[in-house]
Amino acid sequence: MSIDLSNEFHPVPKTKHSRKAKKRGDRSKFSKMVRDKVKEYYNYTCQMCGGKGIHCHHVEPRGSGKGRGVFTNAMLVCNSCHKKIHADNSLLRHWKEVYRKKFGPLYFMDKEDLEFKYRADEIRQTDKEVQEWLRFNEA
Repeated sequence: MSIDLSNEFHPVPKTKHSRKAKKRGDRSKFSKMVRDKVKEYYNYTCQMCGGKGIHCHHVEPRGSGKGRGVFTNAMLVCNSCHKKIHADNSLLRHWKEVYRKKFGPLYFMDKEDLEFKYRADEIRQTDKEVQEWLRFNEA
């Protein structure tokens, strides 16, 4: 005995709106606009050796779950220096400190991270660190 349910199945229609927030993995990718801005800002120069910079390296790594694809988390490096940074944790720690001093302690966050911290009362829009982040990332 079989039961015919073909007339009983009514799937829920898909919504027609787009996603409000980016997926977590997409938030860590550098957009073409950010990559171009970084290359122009650093004049296509590797920040370690002064050679031709071709890679945007995440100063706060993507794998940490915190490193976002924002201008202030991007370091322009050549292929050789990019490999060196990935092979040497002391180099990575050095550049994290350089970027923390240059762009403030929020350098690796994106707008969604800042909004979350703001809602949690951890930061204020008037904080110096937030203003520094906005100056570089909202242009």
